[in-house]
Parts: sequence; structure tokens; C-alpha cells
Amino acid sequence: MNLKNWMTNLNENVRNVPVIFLSIPGSHDSMTYTINESSKSAPDAQLFVKILVKIFGNIVKRFVLRWSITQNSTVTEQLNFGIRYFDLRLATNDTDSNFYITHALFGAQIDNILVEINNFLTENKEEIVILDFQHFYGFTADDHLRLMNLVEIIFCEKLCPLPWDINTVTLSWMRDKSYQVIAIYRNISAEQRTSFWPSLRYPTPWPHTTSVEELIPFLQSCLSKRYQNKGLVTQCVLTPDNLFVAKHIFSSLKSTCAPDCRRAVLPWLNMQHPGINGVNVVIADFIDFNDGEFSKTVIALNDKLSTTYNKV
Repeated sequence: MNLKNWMTNLNENVRNVPVIFLSIPGSHDSMTYTINESSKSAPDAQLFVKILVKIFGNIVKRFVLRWSITQNSTVTEQLNFGIRYFDLRLATNDTDSNFYITHALFGAQIDNILVEINNFLTENKEEIVILDFQHFYGFTADDHLRLMNLVEIIFCEKLCPLPWDINTVTLSWMRDKSYQVIAIYRNISAEQRTSFWPSLRYPTPWPHTTSVEELIPFLQSCLSKRYQNKGLVTQCVLTPDNLFVAKHIFSSLKSTCAPDCRRAVLPWLNMQHPGINGVNVVIADFIDFNDGEFSKTVIALNDKLSTTYNKV
């Protein structure tokens, strides 16, 4: 499977299926690979973490880092692994006017990452990405305006506006119009901006559990309730709470939650299908494991699509 150009290589019948009914691999907290031990505490960090970091500095940061990083691969590596949905959590910084990746600690500036994605799309004309601007910390109304302007400047005509009928948005339709980016902006400030899709068009229900016994029924329930005029983000992730982290303080998200989640989710995914009442965007932590097995599993589900999606 050519993960770098998997959309380009899809059967033309599948390329005419609405994007909201394709099976698309994504990454959870996509840009946390940019966080490191020198990163400062971010606005989304819990208060007790900020206090401990202030008192103990880098010693505490090492522990926070283990539970903050959810991806090892860079954005270009993720794109080459077939990832086409990116979960973006952003914060402002008191020291400058830039926007930064955040997950308890500050990561890199978002503008450089967006340029990297744009470069990939320029070189791969029939691939698309979904950018989900998921959370905003420390943002003012002016900050939202500046960020949206930045996105529009970087991607320009590649941005796909939300049409009256979301089912018209297929890969073939986007190719014909030279659209390559669906930007979801989960804040009311984007309501009047035609370049951005509102949150209600792409629900992303959160399992919020460390138990695979609870995760799978939750994911199945979300699929059974999905709407026909909306996309859906299926979050195949386990989320550690404070008690869980305290019990595994010398471990990490990668060595505890991720393997258990993977063992439960991959067999479940193999039994799924895209199309109506099926999976759409599927996200996971550490998408680079086993040479892209997660992406390959999700992409392969598109082989189950019939000649028309409403027959699935």
C-alpha cells in the first residue's frame, strides 16, 4: 500500500463517495512530537502541574513529558504514513504573538507546521487533509481573527468552503475544484467565515476512559447514532486521569495506554466498514507503530465500499 498517495490511488468509484463516508486515518494530539524537556508549562496544564514545575523544574517536566507526548512522528512523516486528519490544540504565549502547539507543555509554532502541510499538498495534488482546530487556550477574539487569517493566507484556494449539501464533497469534486483542505474551527468566531467548517459538522465524541472494556462499546455506540449529513471522528484512544498517572508515574502514555488500546482497537477496526453508519475519521496515538499498521488498517476499509456508498 502506497500510504503517501493512498487517496490518489483510490478507485474512481470510491473517489466519488462523500468524504464524510470514507475511512480516513488521523492522529490524536497530532503535533505533540514538538514538545520537549525545555518546553514551558502551557495554559492547558492542570494547576498542580504548573506549581510542581515551578518548584522542581525539569525533574517534574520529565514526568509530564511522558504523558503529554502522543506522537513521535513529524507532520511530514505522518503524512507519508497516510495520516489525513490532524488534531490541533493551540495556545497563545505571553512572550510573543505567535500560536503554539500545546498539551500541558508548549510545543512548536503552528505556522511552520501548516506551511509543511501545504508543501506536501502542493507536491501531491490529489491528496487532501482535514485540519481540526480543536482547542484554544488564552485566545482573545483578535487572536482567533489572526489565526484564521493565517490559515487562509497559507492555504489560499486549497481551502474547501462548507457547501449547502455536505454530501457533494467528494475527493473527485475537491480535485476538480483544486480544494485540498477541510478546516474545522471549533469556535464561534469562525461562524461567518466561509473557509471554515463549524464544529457541529464533525462531531468528535471523547471516550474519556482508561478501560478498553468501556472504550469499544462507546465507539460502537457512537457509530450507531451517527448522522447522515455529518462526518464523525472515532477516537481510538485511552485517556489517563490523575489517579492513573500517579499509579504509573515512572511509566508513560506510550508504554501503558497505547499498547492496550492497540490490542483492542485493531481487531475491532478490521470488522468495521466505511459508508453510512460506518467509520469516517479514525484517530489514534503513536500512529507510526509497526510500519504504519494503523493507517493501513483504516485505509483498507475503503475496499469494502460498493460502487455507490448508499449500498454499503
